[in-house]
Amino acid sequence: VGHDTLSSSQAALAGCVATLLHDLVMTPMDTVKQRMQLGHYGGMGHALATIVRGDAAAGGVPGEGWTGLYRSLPVTVMTNLPYGMIMMTTNEWLRGTIEDGLYGRDGAASASAGGGGDHGE
Repeated sequence: VGHDTLSSSQAALAGCVATLLHDLVMTPMDTVKQRMQLGHYGGMGHALATIVRGDAAAGGVPGEGWTGLYRSLPVTVMTNLPYGMIMMTTNEWLRGTIEDGLYGRDGAASASAGGGGDHGE
């Protein structure tokens, strides 16, 4: 495998970290989107405020607080982590395999790939 590719454990860890960061950002946005699709909110700001603070106009319905936006985070992370880890590991393996095939194991470009040389002259 190429010298600048990650090992399988490094790639799995990178996939894990990337998935966690992605889910921390996207889970609240997905929560607001799903609740807006129900049609009970007048826009994104109203949906966000109602989830966090509650809705006094609807008879004092209490808000869920900021934790309401992250309620589905554990399930989301558990379903996305294996995918992120496998995807990053596979990507790094394929990248290394393709680079080895194109440039050779030492990383030098071959003459047949336009790398120069005398071409048998």
